[in-house]
Amino acid sequence: MPIRTRKTSERRYVQRQAGAILMEVILALALLAAGGAVTFGALNASFSAVRNIRMQGQAADLAVTKLSEIQLGVLKGVDDGPNEFKDEDLEGWIWQIVTRPIETDSPIAAQMKQVEIIIAYAPGQTVYRLVQLLANAPDDGSIETGDTLAPEGQL
Repeated sequence: MPIRTRKTSERRYVQRQAGAILMEVILALALLAAGGAVTFGALNASFSAVRNIRMQGQAADLAVTKLSEIQLGVLKGVDDGPNEFKDEDLEGWIWQIVTRPIETDSPIAAQMKQVEIIIAYAPGQTVYRLVQLLANAPDDGSIETGDTLAPEGQL
């Protein structure tokens, strides 16, 4: 049976202590790596959300612009598209106008149609739809700006 000396016990104590320190370092590195992964995932999700919000905002701006062009008479309020935007900065964006008559017994509503502006960005899979009721033009289906749908005094 080996005799335990003070030197042997001190050596074992130092070895145990070194093993404990090594375990603490490994645990600290594992926790640091896990924290980094969680932080990276959160940053990635927030950047993705910001990108989606920016795309939706740009699509909304483009839809309002197309609707304004219809109301100003630059575009006719008839079915059109899908068309690409001509601006270089808007490469990949497409627009479409879809109109539907309003089916109702109301004489005021019969003078209107539903105009839907669809804006899409294919690479980012973004689609935005804007629907507005506009007055029918009597001759060519385009929108007459300034027309009132109700007789005077009834607004």
